[in-house]
Order: sequence, then C-alpha cells, then structure tokens
Amino acid sequence: MKGKPNRETGVALVLVLWVLTLLGIIATSFSKSMRTETELARQLTLSAQARALAEAGIYRGILDLLRFRRDPQAKWQANGTVYKVMKLGRGEIRIAIQDERGRIDLNKAQKPVIEGLLRGVGVDDQARAAIPDAIIDWRDPDNLRQLQGAEDEDYQAAGRSYGAKDGSFSCVEELQQVLGMTPALYRKLAPLLTVHSHRPNVDINLAPPALVQVLEASEAAQAGVEPTNLGAAASNRDLSRSDFSSPRGGLRSSGSSTFTLRAYAKVYDTLAEIAATIKLGGDGDQPYSVIAWSEWK
Repeated sequence: MKGKPNRETGVALVLVLWVLTLLGIIATSFSKSMRTETELARQLTLSAQARALAEAGIYRGILDLLRFRRDPQAKWQANGTVYKVMKLGRGEIRIAIQDERGRIDLNKAQKPVIEGLLRGVGVDDQARAAIPDAIIDWRDPDNLRQLQGAEDEDYQAAGRSYGAKDGSFSCVEELQQVLGMTPALYRKLAPLLTVHSHRPNVDINLAPPALVQVLEASEAAQAGVEPTNLGAAASNRDLSRSDFSSPRGGLRSSGSSTFTLRAYAKVYDTLAEIAATIKLGGDGDQPYSVIAWSEWK
C-alpha cells in the first residue's frame, strides 16, 4: 500500500516539472517577442523622426531661397555643397541646394557636351561614340537613326520590350532605359544631370564640385595631358553622405528659378533623405511650386 502513493507522487512531480518547463519556454518566447516588437517600434519611431527632420530641412531650404530674393547676402552656394544646418536633440539636419543651371540638361545638351561628360568619367572610345547618339535618338521626335545611335529596331534586336521614346526625357532616371547605358555608368552620371535647366550649356560657377572635376578631367584627356584620377574620384563619390562640413560661402545665383534641394537627417543611427525640385515664382499665396519630390530611408 505504501508503494502506490510514492508512484503517484513521482508522476505528479514529473508533471509539475514539465509544466514549469513549458511555462519557462512560453515566458522566454514572450520576452523575446516583446523585445523584437519594442525594437521594431523604436526603429519606426526613429524613422518617423528622421523623415520629419528631413522634411523640415527641405522647407528650411525653401525659406532660405525665398529670403535670398530680398537679401542676396543671406544665402549659401547653390552648387550642391552640403551644409550642417541645425542639431535638434539627438537629431541633425544637413541641406544642399543645387541651381539646376549647374548641371547638364539631358534634353538640351548637344553631342560634344555629352561626349565630354562621358570622357570625364572614363568611358571608353566605343561607348563614348555610341551613347551620345543613342541619347539623341531617344529624345528627338523622328525615327532617323544617328550614325551609332539606336531606334526602335535596335531596341527590339537587343530584346527590349520598348523602343526609342522619340520625346524629351521626363526625368534623369529615364536615362537607364537608353540602349548602351549600364547601371554602373548611370550611377556616375545621374548626380551630374538634370532635365530642368532647359539650357544647352552649364554655368560652371554653379556646377557641383564633382561635375567641375569631371569636365576638367575631360579637357585634360582631350588635350592629351597626363590623365588624373579626378574624374573617376568625382564620379564615384557618394554625394549624399560624404562631405558634411563644407564652409559657408555666398550664393552665386541670379535669374534662376529652378533648384533642387536635398535634406539629410540623422537620428542616432537612422538616416532619412528627401530631394525636392522647386520652381520659384508666382504670387504671394504661391511663391513656389514643387516639380519633383523623392524620399529615401
């Protein structure tokens, strides 16, 4: 009779141990889940804060541009130089303003300008002859093929589901669709191009430093001068994350109305970036209009 209670006690003890083990597993899983959710909530909060700061930076830059219309001494350089604007708690904002006259317009630049740009970023002779023609064929309204260009049949032969647009570039990103354009080359060219200046040439006083270096490298190569690494270094720079400590200077801008502003915000290790292209002008109720708006996190 005494053995039976001992066996029941042993079974009960095993059950209790199993229950405690199961509760421990549940508690550990719940704790891990809560930590994950807490971290996700924290990241969402930081992302929202960084995005809000970046948007504030854009509007601060717009205010600065509008101010310049009354006070020419109140501005920065409009050549894409990045300035540290303010620090708010754990967050900071940096702003760059680019006058669109300082970049090469994809729709207006003539073949020698495009060739010079490609030479400056190190494109070989064969591609440097073909890509400008392909760009011209993309944007001109006819279906007449440039000497080394590309019209609809060339895109079809390359397996593309589309042909030449035969119309103006709507945005710089459209350049990626041009036959012969590679992702690596596009990344080098994109920061130096625009569709908003509506000018065949570049105002070198408003050009970003990277473009100035590329054009200088192109001229040196064309003149047969010993090549430098200026073009390659400039085209490979990450313009959005590199130079955050440029000195202030006066804005060399008059008569321009289209600018691209970039705002970079950082809260702890969370980054947000907004780019906005705006056109100044209009009445007092609408002193500017937004042409393009892009966000990155």
